Amino acid sequence: MKKTLLLFLFFLFALTGCNLVKLAESSLYPFAKVNKKYQVPDVPPEHYGQTTFQFSGEDGSPVSVHAWYYQHPNNVRRTLVYFHGNGENLKSLSDGNFLKAMEVRLNANFVVIDYPSYGRSVGTTNEYNFVTGASMAIEWAARNFPTTKIIVWGRSMGAGVATLAAGRMQHMISGLILTSPWTNFYEVAVFKTSMAKDLPKEWIAKNNYNSAAVAPSIRVPILIHHGLKDKIIPIKFGRTLSALFPNNTATLKEIPNKEHNDIFQEQSLWSDISAFQL
Repeated sequence: MKKTLLLFLFFLFALTGCNLVKLAESSLYPFAKVNKKYQVPDVPPEHYGQTTFQFSGEDGSPVSVHAWYYQHPNNVRRTLVYFHGNGENLKSLSDGNFLKAMEVRLNANFVVIDYPSYGRSVGTTNEYNFVTGASMAIEWAARNFPTTKIIVWGRSMGAGVATLAAGRMQHMISGLILTSPWTNFYEVAVFKTSMAKDLPKEWIAKNNYNSAAVAPSIRVPILIHHGLKDKIIPIKFGRTLSALFPNNTATLKEIPNKEHNDIFQEQSLWSDISAFQL
């Protein structure tokens, strides 16, 4: 979300007495807007399969995470498990030709999930549910594509999900790719407006996606891309996170002239990912 819009929303909170937590949740998890614009169909695109991962949420409520997967027609060496940003779902990734780009450019199997409340996934939006669903997707990929390397990839908020899930599941994975990552949600929110400091600590603890805390424990190779003109998650967050991974395991590629939402137009990003952990 752009800084000006976020500031307007916080100003609106001050005028109307809206609940600050609800405002933060609508900014971090805009699933209603996404789902209204992009309705995920019952049947996935041709040549794709689908599956679901079911579990009990932290509060005991049922959670169902919906996934699409693609099995490459050739004998490939890698399977990518991808976690999208907070303003996307499976339908938007399909309509925007992102999934087709993965098919054509990356020579790999892949699995892509929708977070709880996104698309056809069901459940409360919070870190526990998102990361648990992501971890189950990694486990499913390792079980169903056992002869391939499992590479975890996340973008924006999905980079936070990917990092936390990779920390849990690194015994199953061979690499981690992060596109436009943050250190944690709270630091980005405070960077945009000091009013974020008033968010309850209990809410932050359940929705922070603290990649910075997990990074030192991750031992697999990491590839990071970040646009130098990114105003949503500025490059300083990617630089800080990159330095926290141990023993120079992280390679940071800073992309000139790219912002947050046009970074996939950079051809070198696709070339880097195509060559990663072959």
